[in-house]
Amino acid sequence: MKQKIADVALARLSLYSRYLKMMMVNGKSRVLSEDIAQYYNFDAAQVRKDLSYLGKLGTRGYGYNCQNLYDCIVAQLGREVSIDVVVVGVGKLGTALIGYRSFRELGFNIVAGFDNNVDKIKTQVNNVIVHHSDTLKTYIAENNIGMAVITVPDRSAREVARVLFDTKIGGIINFAPVYLASTKTCFVRNIDLSVEFEVLRYNQLKSREKKG
Repeated sequence: MKQKIADVALARLSLYSRYLKMMMVNGKSRVLSEDIAQYYNFDAAQVRKDLSYLGKLGTRGYGYNCQNLYDCIVAQLGREVSIDVVVVGVGKLGTALIGYRSFRELGFNIVAGFDNNVDKIKTQVNNVIVHHSDTLKTYIAENNIGMAVITVPDRSAREVARVLFDTKIGGIINFAPVYLASTKTCFVRNIDLSVEFEVLRYNQLKSREKKG
């Protein structure tokens, strides 16, 4: 059995795939681990370790074939598998996510939005129909939905999560400022923007202290 790739390494592999795609568009056929490391300000040894999850692909002194490496990363990330996604909470953030076209290029098809605001029901956002939140459970069961995105206020997030967990959905991206734990059948990624702001502020302040 192949070694399971850690989430942090998967995130870096996704970044590497973007770099490789850019290189190929620019006519480059091979790349060194040092090139990738320099572009992202990573350590070259870390890049090589991440790429080692894919097998022995590189050659010392030559580097990696861009197309081959890109194909291996894409296969490892499962981009050949298309997943239908729903967005729960069609406010400003939910609307922006529905309109983000690059998700489809990565194999994530946002097929429906859900909200409890009656003025939004049966409206469309980028050709995606908004349904009432009361129909969420039934819709997921009838349409083989693989993932959900939560963009509701914090007071509603746990209740939405309970509904989603009951559907046996496989994955949730949670943007609400409430921590949701993964279950045995559903993986949850919590993206709390307020936490990201605080981490950024801390690093800025520490940087100023050093300069002072």
